[in-house]
Amino acid sequence: MRISTGFLDGLESAAKTAGNLKAQIGTGGLVVRALVSGTRPIASLNRKLKSDRVSLPRVGRRMESPSRLSTMTPHQLRRKIKGFEPAPPITLSFQRALIKQGTWSADGVWYRSQKEHWLGWLSEYDGPGAYGRKALVVRSAEFAYNHVVCPPMVLWLGEASGVNTSLIMRAKKAALEASRSLQGKCAAIRKVVPWSKIEELLFNSATKDTSIRAYAIKELLQAVGRLPATAPQSDKLSKGGYETHRDHWIRWLKEYDGPGYYGRCDWNVDARAVYQRLANGRMIVWLSEAAGEDPKLIRRAIAAMKCHGNGRKQTEAKIVRSHLPWEQVAALLFER
Repeated sequence: MRISTGFLDGLESAAKTAGNLKAQIGTGGLVVRALVSGTRPIASLNRKLKSDRVSLPRVGRRMESPSRLSTMTPHQLRRKIKGFEPAPPITLSFQRALIKQGTWSADGVWYRSQKEHWLGWLSEYDGPGAYGRKALVVRSAEFAYNHVVCPPMVLWLGEASGVNTSLIMRAKKAALEASRSLQGKCAAIRKVVPWSKIEELLFNSATKDTSIRAYAIKELLQAVGRLPATAPQSDKLSKGGYETHRDHWIRWLKEYDGPGYYGRCDWNVDARAVYQRLANGRMIVWLSEAAGEDPKLIRRAIAAMKCHGNGRKQTEAKIVRSHLPWEQVAALLFER
């Protein structure tokens, strides 16, 4: 009896998932050779496989799709992540926390984002690369993920792939509380976000927009109302006649369902659009500082605004937003 090529492909994939390397190398090879030559009946093959703890799908029974059994390759993973967000907010805040801990640093690295880190690393994964890995050994994307020793790199893949935000936050917390070693922190992340979760998202959907979700102006107003009215560095900046920057924000947002004082012609927008349109760098600085942004980053944003803004409100606001983008602010306001 001769078996179709599709059946053999399914058998090979099933053997790979059996988790018994000895059976995969030994009996698996015997089975494939026997099936190709047609020299052994299916019943005796089933008995042999059963004794070696590898199951053979019965002829006539519907097999699981080979695509569900197959393992993603590093090359396939690289193609998937090319369209992902390079610097999602939770990963950015995680990097800052690690730097503050003194357990990780971006000084002297060749990449500008964890996305670029992944793309560069995977592009060399079929050779020794910069890390001296063994060449000519075929590895899976799962193997690559499980052997990364850069904590932000591990967390980035989960966040950028669309893993639930609550899980990403749990993984971040677990890593920060784990041992100071990079290996220990990576292991803590992978315990919360195993490869299976990431692979499922990558297989079941096309490359997706992983930018932060849209928030309503009402949600931003509520978030602003919960913030402290004062903040050390932004309090030294002009408040434009208001007692606090928070008062200015609340007044401005409450009027955003109409033309308001500024004669706006389009107010049916979300919180991100409001943030991007605001031509007041001082208000933007306060929002980030009051939400808990790193004081060093706040200091740099203020210095850049004063040095390069030339007293022009729109220019100052643009400079501040380059240091304090909406994605970072939204993560502080809504996801902590």
